[in-house]
Amino acid sequence: MRPIVGGDDDTKKHGSNKSAGNACSDAILFILLVPMILSRLNQIGFWVRTHRALSIALLLAISLSLMGANWGRVECWNLDNMAFRGVMPNFLPCGGYLKPPLHIYLNQTLVMKPAEALRSVLGFEHNWQYPLQLWGARLVTLALFCGTIVLIYHVARRNCGPRSAGVLALITATTAGLIMFNHFATADSPLLFWMMASFALALKAARTGRTLDAFYAGLVAGLATADKYNGLGVAIAIPAAIVTLQGWKFLFGKQCWVGAFAVPLGFILGNPGAVFDSKNFVEDFLYNLYTTPVYDGKTAGAGYFDFLTRIPDLIGWPGVVLISIGMMISLYLLFRGRLSRNELALLAATGAVFLFYYVTIGRFPRMADRFVLPVIPFLFLFAAPGFERLCWKQIIPAVTLGVILIYNIFCSVEVGQRFLSDPRMDAQLFALKYFWKGAVIENSNAPDWGRLPGLTVKAPHLPSAGSRASRFTRLFGQNSVIQQGIEKFETSEYPADTFTLEGLKKRNPDFVAFSNQAFQFTDDEQALGFYHALDDGKMGYVKVFDQSWKPRAPWSYPHDIDFLAERMIILKRAEN
Repeated sequence: MRPIVGGDDDTKKHGSNKSAGNACSDAILFILLVPMILSRLNQIGFWVRTHRALSIALLLAISLSLMGANWGRVECWNLDNMAFRGVMPNFLPCGGYLKPPLHIYLNQTLVMKPAEALRSVLGFEHNWQYPLQLWGARLVTLALFCGTIVLIYHVARRNCGPRSAGVLALITATTAGLIMFNHFATADSPLLFWMMASFALALKAARTGRTLDAFYAGLVAGLATADKYNGLGVAIAIPAAIVTLQGWKFLFGKQCWVGAFAVPLGFILGNPGAVFDSKNFVEDFLYNLYTTPVYDGKTAGAGYFDFLTRIPDLIGWPGVVLISIGMMISLYLLFRGRLSRNELALLAATGAVFLFYYVTIGRFPRMADRFVLPVIPFLFLFAAPGFERLCWKQIIPAVTLGVILIYNIFCSVEVGQRFLSDPRMDAQLFALKYFWKGAVIENSNAPDWGRLPGLTVKAPHLPSAGSRASRFTRLFGQNSVIQQGIEKFETSEYPADTFTLEGLKKRNPDFVAFSNQAFQFTDDEQALGFYHALDDGKMGYVKVFDQSWKPRAPWSYPHDIDFLAERMIILKRAEN
């Protein structure tokens, strides 16, 4: 046998040399990396010092949006939420095209599928993924909102100057009506990002005269439309900016044509079903187009005045006063011919977008905050030239801005508290403590108990007893589009005894749970009588949970928050 040369002593010696070599390599690597890290930190510090107002604005936006961000815990209670809607195996959206699917695709890619994969790898039960998905969806919305702030800052700084950019970034970041939408998993707040991105590109295209910039502006405008159909309005900024800087003869020039061509291309990119599922898309789009203005049955008159009255509810009356001052100064500078070419283009483009929305959306008999939301950043930017002329270091402008920002912050904190005071939040904690395994909870506009981690129950939903089908038939007659939509989205078949004492005894659930929205979202007399009888304790069930929300502070805004529950009730079957 050949002897082993060196033995254990040589092995230890070589191992020791190897360890020393590794330590020396690590030390050299560390010495080389330290200057790179310090250089990077220095660059970040320089950027923060250069854009101090933007940095503060982003920190405020994140902090204020995270207050109450766990509203729903495992689900978003806004019925318009898009983040949790699924995608079919053919990559078309579940639930049709009443709303376009870009936000669905974004959340499925960044949040839903990764959360499912992580839960599967860790071997957890299915409902453990829901809190992660909710937080993921809210963080995606928050990231896009921060992007909106950055874009508003960039547009104002590039076209007006740093003072107006900083002021508008701080106002946007603290406006409670905007912060409110960051608590939803809807496409409303993300729409502002896509619109501002297209708007910034439109101004760039007008300045540079490059066709490619116009193409990008149109493409992103199409993506905004694929996020929400009313995002299309931002596309008007492309010709408005180009004509202002280059003249009317360029209205039918190459840039405008290419920009116009790119809009449907971007829409198809974000909503491929418009091509590959065109029949359903057209039917759903037309049904939504006809019914949205009269969804609540109101048909008399236009909503132009209501459109304007929604603005104070979104930005507060102090904000309205401040923005109005900036806008009046901008108009004064315009009439006196004291605006730069870039400022002229900014006012023309923002004015065109606002007028488009005011003329088209303002005609709706029915008005909601989310209909007016898209114009808010453009009103802010219209005030930018005026804000740039103000000396914000002087006592009156500085104190005015400071007071308004503090007021906005308090209102934004109040918004977070209102979300947390939703009685369904405490009802979920009650359920985790008192619902036993296998319990049957009959639900109506109440939390989905089965999604709570660690809770194994059955929670059948009582059917919606609304009367939209009869309402739309009364308004539109036998219009084929309306009738197809009613059959697809509004028809709810259920046994005749559903909302009766006999039907309840037959189903015999352990608990019945409903919120005030059960009364709010139906005008069916039998269903209303059923819920009132339960509330009065006349159906053989006794209340074990009855809680109301925290009323809005009278000094705060916004006045209403969609889909917050005012009251939550849980009843348990009485013992015989």
